[in-house]
Amino acid sequence: MADRLLEDRHDGGIVVVTINRPPANALTAEFLLEIEAKLKSLEDDQDVRAVVLTGREKILSAGLDLKELPNLDEKGHQRTLDTLNSVYYQLYNFAKPLIVAASGHAIAGGFFLVLVGDYRIGIEGGAQYGLTEVRVGVPFPVCLIEIVRSELPAHVARRMLLQGSTVDGAAVRAWGILDEIVPPNLLIERAIEVAREYAEQPAGAYAVIKRQLRAPALAHMKNAIENGDDPVRNIWFDELP
Repeated sequence: MADRLLEDRHDGGIVVVTINRPPANALTAEFLLEIEAKLKSLEDDQDVRAVVLTGREKILSAGLDLKELPNLDEKGHQRTLDTLNSVYYQLYNFAKPLIVAASGHAIAGGFFLVLVGDYRIGIEGGAQYGLTEVRVGVPFPVCLIEIVRSELPAHVARRMLLQGSTVDGAAVRAWGILDEIVPPNLLIERAIEVAREYAEQPAGAYAVIKRQLRAPALAHMKNAIENGDDPVRNIWFDELP
């Protein structure tokens, strides 16, 4: 199997992690756990000061692998739900600077890879962003909805979640979801530049302040994971076509 997470190290303790699962960087429970393990190893690596998370050309991630999900039994669906909660909790709780370089489309679960970033850069052009779960009958696991509440203005969350449509980079930039948009050929260069700026901060204080900022969401997420009481546990994927 080809390496589905490519790692490229740069001076100053900057690591670029590229999601590489063609054609759409679709997410499965297994692959999400790979992403979690990679980020955990970088979090524990004292030589790493900041991480850039990006995708293949024209795609960050299309979200959950909808070709796999209909073939899962109830146990498989529950495992996927639990994995989504645990992995996105860990990503949102990542202690070091996490710069997201959205290399293209970021849909559904792929859009959450944008939302967990401390600084988010998109590309000029036709990249689409959206939370399309409602269109396939999938309610949001508790950890994902907490990220939405924490990171999106209420009116933006209402439109994105209940419409389930996609929008372009200019719209998400105007809503403040992306911090900037650059030409595709400058994306990684700019992301590394931003990562170096963030890496200059004292690491201990950065981790504490980041977690202070996200504390209400993280506490709710952790409690739901530990108690196994996700409100959508018994209805998740009931309406999957």
